[in-house]
Amino acid sequence: MKELTACFTGPRPEKLMNPWNEKNPEIQRIKQQLFQTITNLVTQNGYRLFLCGMARGIDLIAAEAVLSVKAMLSDVALGAVIPYWGQRLQPEPWGKRYHDILLKCNQVLVLHQAYVPGCLIERNHYMVDHSSHLIAVYNGNPKGGTAATIRYAEKQGVDKTILYTPLTILRKNEP
Repeated sequence: MKELTACFTGPRPEKLMNPWNEKNPEIQRIKQQLFQTITNLVTQNGYRLFLCGMARGIDLIAAEAVLSVKAMLSDVALGAVIPYWGQRLQPEPWGKRYHDILLKCNQVLVLHQAYVPGCLIERNHYMVDHSSHLIAVYNGNPKGGTAATIRYAEKQGVDKTILYTPLTILRKNEP
């Protein structure tokens, strides 16, 4: 099944823009690119399972894109790879989105009941190790989980689609 499985990585919302504005044209572009990438992997390459780490930001946005594709192509499945059970306690509006998505997942794997150091990296490695394609939303920051996951996927020989975004942290006082 690994051959027909893809996973996602991308930053938390505050690492893209602060304050978060989901109506921003760049965020809308990212959503459209995610939807199109997922659709292409399904229709052109036969992908059927998409693994999501269920973090605020790109993970949940990507999961919603999978669910949109699944509404059109019912043989698509969404799997949640949750690093620790307490991750479900997310601030609103992300908490509601998280729970709505979780209810629609075909598979749910919880790696740890409580937070343990390294569990986020363990989650990312699990998803890459069980996928043949990584879809990344990446703003060029060489530090952090997204960059580390891309590097890990490259070392593992996993194909990747990188959706670049110029967004970086914006402060309220900046234009």
